[in-house]
Amino acid sequence: MAFDSRGNISVLELVAYHLILVLIVSVLLLKNGHSKKSGWIFLMIFCIMRETGAFTHIIYEASDKSITTAKIVYSICEQSGVSLLLLATLGCLETAAQNSVDDHVVFTRGTTVIHRSSIVAMVLAIIGGVNAGNATTELELNSVTTLRRIGSLMYGGVTAAVIFVALFLWNNRCQVKRYRHVLLKAVMATLPFLALRVLYTILSAFAPPTETSASRIGEFSSTTGSWALYLIMSVLTEFVIIAILIVVGIWTSPQKDNAAVEGANRSTGSNEELTGRKNGSPMGDVVLNCSEICITDA
Repeated sequence: MAFDSRGNISVLELVAYHLILVLIVSVLLLKNGHSKKSGWIFLMIFCIMRETGAFTHIIYEASDKSITTAKIVYSICEQSGVSLLLLATLGCLETAAQNSVDDHVVFTRGTTVIHRSSIVAMVLAIIGGVNAGNATTELELNSVTTLRRIGSLMYGGVTAAVIFVALFLWNNRCQVKRYRHVLLKAVMATLPFLALRVLYTILSAFAPPTETSASRIGEFSSTTGSWALYLIMSVLTEFVIIAILIVVGIWTSPQKDNAAVEGANRSTGSNEELTGRKNGSPMGDVVLNCSEICITDA
């Protein structure tokens, strides 16, 4: 069974993402928890999405491109996976901001907008992929193209918002807890690759749907364009982002910051109690009365 260049890339993705998925489940989720705000759960779903897309693309080529359902599935996975990658990056930013600026109005509103916009863009990608498999008329094909372009532009807006939130957090990095600094630096390092990946998605959405087009932008089509551009701007950029996040996720221990905050809160509570006793607060009166009772009983 011989595959073309795109099929060989899918084989590589299938093997690589399966190994990455095992690593995430067996190490990162056990170490850092299953909270969606940690980013690791979105990273796990992203790997499942990419593995599914690669598998269905292999099936599509193995069937001499006759199984349209497989084409629909891998097309949906290709487009909607970008949303999960953005949400995973945002989750790492939220982890880095915990117990520091995570309650700041700029950060909270920014993350809310990103979450909702990413989900809307994902829905548009899914609808566009399903409609693409059922489109038979030119009007239906134009509708699919419009949905893809709107979704890709929304990805561009979400990426800009993620970069804005990351820069806001970086500008307030003096407030970020000690063990979360490394995670913040890692996310900052992924931003150029994330922007390049989303740029490819936008260019692909505006590329002509056929191989016969003479337009230069047609080289960015994820299905009929240059496999080298697809490999560099899509596959490799995602691998770099995931590699950075996974290495930092294994290396860092944000839980130590949580323990330090809890210890500081307990220390603050004890100091307030002692201050209350000295200043004649109700707590001090209770302790004094108890002492008087003990002395009387004696």
